[in-house]
Amino acid sequence: MRKLLVIVLGFLSVVMLAEAIQEDRPAVTIGPDGMIVVADSAEIPPFSPAGHWVEGKEKSSDRHVTRHFLFQVPNEPPALELFVTRDLVEETPDDVFEIALINGYVSAFARGARFRSAAPVFEDCRIGSTKLRRCAVQLSNDSKSLWVFAYVYVRTPSLVFLTVRAEANARPGIERYLATVRLQ
Repeated sequence: MRKLLVIVLGFLSVVMLAEAIQEDRPAVTIGPDGMIVVADSAEIPPFSPAGHWVEGKEKSSDRHVTRHFLFQVPNEPPALELFVTRDLVEETPDDVFEIALINGYVSAFARGARFRSAAPVFEDCRIGSTKLRRCAVQLSNDSKSLWVFAYVYVRTPSLVFLTVRAEANARPGIERYLATVRLQ
């Protein structure tokens, strides 16, 4: 009988822990229309008719839970990446974590592809009536240059959009797309 009680209590502990983890995750779904819906926060349409959103690897720490989404077009690298992050401490949103995430992305991408890069430099901007932070970072080697474009929506949960492009002048097209993101 005691063994059964220990097993039941252990099972209940696992269930309660799983529920707590689920509560900490940003509530995000991909709808049948291809729209990403961040509960009570944003609606993010497909980046193009040729692809679809897929969920990547989730990461978490004592402070943050980040869900990663990639916009996949057949036979191509991801066209756009989205990171939705919840601050578990629930402090006033700032861009410190998000900028560190982007710095890490740029550094890892450059190192993995054997490119040189400068540190991202962020600036405030507006897309429509929404204030956000953006940067463009050139990555290069002896024969090629690529650009990482990043956008930070400082809010709860935060949204970070990243894309790698071969064209330095890709910003207007990216920002036209971002103007279609509906924030609540």
